[in-house]
Amino acid sequence: MSDAILTTADASESEVAMRVVQRIADAVFAIDDAISLPPSLSSGIGGLGLLALERAMANVPGAMDRATALAERLVDGLEHRASGPGLYAGCAGIGFVLEQMRGRVLDDGPELLRPLDELLVAAVTRHAPQWRGTHDLIYGLVGIGVYALERAPQPSAVRLARTVVERLAETAERDEKGCRWWTSPDGLPVRAKVTLGNGYYNLGMAHGTPGMIAFLADVVRLGIETSIAPTLLGEAVQWLLAQCGRAPDCEALYPSWIDSLGEPTPARVAWCYGDPGVAAALLAAADALHHDGWREAALTAARHAAAVPFERSGVIDACLCHGTAGLATVFAHLEAGLGAPELGDAARRWTLATLAFEHAHGPGVGGYRSWTRLPDGSDGWADDPGFLLGSSGVALALLARAGQPSLGWQRLLLTSRRASLDTR
Repeated sequence: MSDAILTTADASESEVAMRVVQRIADAVFAIDDAISLPPSLSSGIGGLGLLALERAMANVPGAMDRATALAERLVDGLEHRASGPGLYAGCAGIGFVLEQMRGRVLDDGPELLRPLDELLVAAVTRHAPQWRGTHDLIYGLVGIGVYALERAPQPSAVRLARTVVERLAETAERDEKGCRWWTSPDGLPVRAKVTLGNGYYNLGMAHGTPGMIAFLADVVRLGIETSIAPTLLGEAVQWLLAQCGRAPDCEALYPSWIDSLGEPTPARVAWCYGDPGVAAALLAAADALHHDGWREAALTAARHAAAVPFERSGVIDACLCHGTAGLATVFAHLEAGLGAPELGDAARRWTLATLAFEHAHGPGVGGYRSWTRLPDGSDGWADDPGFLLGSSGVALALLARAGQPSLGWQRLLLTSRRASLDTR
């Protein structure tokens, strides 16, 4: 795979990456100009807004005007409540992007998003004491909490984050094995109900307990909630660690999920499912509660994932969710937090693999296509300009790997943390 990476023999990898980013930016903004994408983070203008913002902060010509125009459309989408409450397809994601833009391309003060904070508090408390929505990062409670942490220390955002913790505590299953969260049949995708119709315990960062752990760790570390969250965090880590090795004959130490009969399903190597995301969650917990044993468990999982060769990884595209860009991002984060040089080597290999995927599956959007669920329910290749599965996310990952300081979009993946409540 790596033999086909550099398109110019004497160019550095970062120069190649920056040229790829430019091609992606040209393509995604042209698509938006042509069809006016919806105001969501996952596949709409939220991801484009993050890309335009990063480029504006790097003084790329025309990027500030583009970012300002996208910000105005996001504000309009928020005012019209264009979607549900979630992070990746809903208003929490729009709010996250606007919070990143506030003070940079938007002159509005912190009060701009206070009505959204209050709306989300109402949504999260509506079904108390028993939350009936999903718990996960992509669609559910954790994603709403991630938005709240981005807004803290605004009082309305702190209240929202604490409310999310309360709902997580109320809905956790707790016993001598620790705590975990059950995904009911109502929270399953349509196709998953065929094989998992009774629900499951999810172990992926995107939809499961690692996402809860990483969020709770940030809550504890930032001092936002110190009565419930530390205990809940410790019990969740206890349960997660007990799942290590439950799916033998698999590249991953940790399975994707445990079904209603207690049977594990093997995981691939990815941010969304598998050891890289688990390692990031364990590292966050170790840092929050100063636990050397959890840090060692994070290092073990990270090293195990880093040793998996491309040919056995199951990776076939470049997206953040389950592709090479996500792996480059999470391994860079793990290397920074754990200090093991082999993790930095893995980040570089997956960055190079991301570059190698340009035009590998056709023209795509700026040279990239994603393997995803199609509208007819089948799996196939799609052109996606968005953040999680699409080309905007690939471009953001390449910008970071080329050395451009990030404004914090990695917090959407729970692979970056604010140093304190005094920093954005």
